[in-house]
Amino acid sequence: MDRRQATADGRPSAQNVAGRGFHDWRHDGQGGRRGVEAQTPRGVRAAGVPARRSGGGRLLRGARRARGLDETLVGSERQLAARFEALSSHYLFEPCFCRPRTGHDKGGVESRGKAIRWQHLVPIPRGDELGVIRSALLARLDAEHDAIRFAGERAQSLPLPAAPFDARRTHTPGVSQRSLVCVEGGVYSVPCEWAGLDVIAHVGADDVDIVGPDRTVHHARKRFGERSVDYRHYVRELAKKPQAVRQVAAELTRDLGPHFVDAWRSLVDAHGPKQGARIFAKVLSYVETRGIDSVATTLASAIKGNESLLMALAPAPAVAAQVADDTLPVNLRSVQIESGCAADYDALLGGGTK
Repeated sequence: MDRRQATADGRPSAQNVAGRGFHDWRHDGQGGRRGVEAQTPRGVRAAGVPARRSGGGRLLRGARRARGLDETLVGSERQLAARFEALSSHYLFEPCFCRPRTGHDKGGVESRGKAIRWQHLVPIPRGDELGVIRSALLARLDAEHDAIRFAGERAQSLPLPAAPFDARRTHTPGVSQRSLVCVEGGVYSVPCEWAGLDVIAHVGADDVDIVGPDRTVHHARKRFGERSVDYRHYVRELAKKPQAVRQVAAELTRDLGPHFVDAWRSLVDAHGPKQGARIFAKVLSYVETRGIDSVATTLASAIKGNESLLMALAPAPAVAAQVADDTLPVNLRSVQIESGCAADYDALLGGGTK
């Protein structure tokens, strides 16, 4: 995967990380990499902006960054993008941009960026995933890190904020009636009880977190037009629709876990797919009330003991309460209540016909 492939969907490649995130700090042996990785693991790199591990000084120099700017004004004036402006407010630094097409404004920055690209990005890193390329790059930088020099610089810098900066983009999409959320072209599933609600979606370089009324749903980020569907979000509805269970049985059992895969296979072998789907839908109703882990443990025990799944999941009969004699009032201790017997009713009915 070359640089153009890595950035085709709007995500930064390793070359972007090295070329754009190492602009002002030329003497720590890593060009400011520590701030990018340790302080903002989810997103400063995704936003295409640099950050210093030590909190840094208040002045940030660098070339124009398309992701950090909304508009280029006269000279070195810039209209900052929303996330870049939030970053500068969080770490309390003043962005100072160089003039377009004026290389002598930033000679040291360009020299340092060129050196890093030649050291670590020649030949161009390749890999199936951006995370693999990024991990390899950071491992090489760690091996060459000058901790003593970096510690000296850190002592002269501002203290870090209590919380790291979250550079993920935030959206407020609505949930469709099919419990799907569309965020930046990707489609993600959420629990079916969220249908029709508004949620908050945080989009990072590699993942998407969707915050609902009672929990947060995590998905790996998808490209435009792709889907990420977790069928555990539809358990409540599938428990009412055995035919739908048959249609998505492979994906559903995969998401629920291996014990549910074994349970589905045993039901199909014993009863066929149609009746097996009806029984499995009843099993799903217990998932809604007891939770996946509890039901999975029960299913594993039932399959191992060759026991009926529904019988194993059925609630245990209530045990009659036993009351000690000394806890009863004195006047009631001698009262005996005889229990009914079906044979008594036979005698009564027989006597009534005479």
